[in-house]
Amino acid sequence: MSHFRLGPEFTPSPIKTLILCICLATIGCALVNNLFTHIFGIPGPQEWFSLSWWGIQHYLFWQPVTCLFVQYTGYQGITFLFLLLLAFNLYILWIMGTDVLRRVGGGPFFRFFFICGGGASLLALLLMPVTGQYGLLSGATPSIFALLVAWTLMHPDAELLVFFLIPVKAKWLTFGMVGVVLLISLSQLNIVNFSHYFFGALLGYLYGLMAWGLHSPFPFLYRVEWALIRYTEKLHQLTASFFPFQKKKKKGESGKIFTLKPESDATLDDDRFIDAMLEKISKNGEQALTWKEKERMEAISKKRRQNK
Repeated sequence: MSHFRLGPEFTPSPIKTLILCICLATIGCALVNNLFTHIFGIPGPQEWFSLSWWGIQHYLFWQPVTCLFVQYTGYQGITFLFLLLLAFNLYILWIMGTDVLRRVGGGPFFRFFFICGGGASLLALLLMPVTGQYGLLSGATPSIFALLVAWTLMHPDAELLVFFLIPVKAKWLTFGMVGVVLLISLSQLNIVNFSHYFFGALLGYLYGLMAWGLHSPFPFLYRVEWALIRYTEKLHQLTASFFPFQKKKKKGESGKIFTLKPESDATLDDDRFIDAMLEKISKNGEQALTWKEKERMEAISKKRRQNK
């Protein structure tokens, strides 16, 4: 008998720490912010730690990182909507983050989280003078969108239950969720918020593609993705020639968890795929296989056992 669970059975310590830090920083700043602004008449911690032109002009250069830990509430304090949005972000971080961290490791996960979230915030900040819409950028939503996109690239056909009732494939659910949030921001003519969330999702996709070798579930994008991967590899070779002290990878070693090729392994028939994997194991050992390749080999073995 299977037991219903709202989340993963085991949560890694880095995910617990990250969730705790976001929760404490967000609620703590929301509790005392009005104390600073109304009583002392000075900017509160939400202004100190959110990203803004005011902060950059006052040399608060930690803001591109700290803005991911603080969710701005303005003068409203803690509201039900504030807690609901915080809970949703932390739930996605718990579910998707645990799986992504387990697959890529702690260091790559945190680089992904901060590069995508901080990068999206800085890009949105640069758009403020263009749009004339100035304000504070805060919250982990760009990193959450990036994480959601990366997880979907790993599990495009996984079925998720909407409202615990309706099964929807991950690729369509993610596309729908991100699309709805972007349309809401666009309908309000809030270009800064729109760009903040859009750049988070886009950077998550590009990071997954070029750093981890993931690819989209839509075949019509494969040619563009393959061109981007080749460009990234050439750029890496170029930087390696200028910085020879960089750590060189061993033969057959790759930082990617899946490798996209013009004729992707996913398009090979089972026999050719097994032959290619056996050849790879004979040359570089079983540790050279990516998690995606191992999963497919197990699926082929299971199918063959059932057909006997």
